[in-house]
Amino acid sequence: MAVLIAAPQPTAAPPTAAPAPAAAPLIGLLTLPRVFGEGACDPTPPRPVPLHAAPGGVRIGELRTVRPWRQNPEGGCDPLEVRVLRGTRRDSLPTREMGYEEAAAIVTARAPGWYRIRLHDAEAWVADSTSGRFVWYAQLVAEGLAYLEARAPSHLSASAGAPGRVAVEPGASVRVTKTADVAGALWFEIEVLRSSPCGDDPDPPTTARGWLRAHDALGEPTVWFHSRGC
Repeated sequence: MAVLIAAPQPTAAPPTAAPAPAAAPLIGLLTLPRVFGEGACDPTPPRPVPLHAAPGGVRIGELRTVRPWRQNPEGGCDPLEVRVLRGTRRDSLPTREMGYEEAAAIVTARAPGWYRIRLHDAEAWVADSTSGRFVWYAQLVAEGLAYLEARAPSHLSASAGAPGRVAVEPGASVRVTKTADVAGALWFEIEVLRSSPCGDDPDPPTTARGWLRAHDALGEPTVWFHSRGC
């Protein structure tokens, strides 16, 4: 039988860290060939990408390749490095992989001819004329080898917007079958797979089915995909 011992009450509350602010949710990924090239080892000289405070608004900085692709003596190429230049600041650009060694910017909003991308601690707009290929978040996970992120909620809902009921394991392979918008929030209907399609069974059976909010409380995806395939 476990014995519970009451801890003495502190005379003053200890300091606690402030919760991380929620970021604008990721809605898709955007390639930027001017700074990343068309793929690994692309020898095309990079060109800066201007950053704007609003669509067609004042220029507040630029994206610049500070280390281009370089041939590695042992084969392949060393990764390039792209920086966000704003005044005297020099920050790395947050990215996610869209394909094998295909870096892409994180898009949080769209406007005619413009994309809003996530920076280290802010956001900025880039013109469509300086961009490459854009793919919606739902399309990325529906067409790719999807899985539950470690931060994903542990329960699936019977319908979009309903409380979670069915427990699922983070990291499980899933199949996205439908999407829904509930009060401005994106939801996915998913099938949880018994194993990864990359294993012995390319079409594993479904162990659970339900709805999951597409973003967590911090605006990060709860479902993602293996960008390099199996």
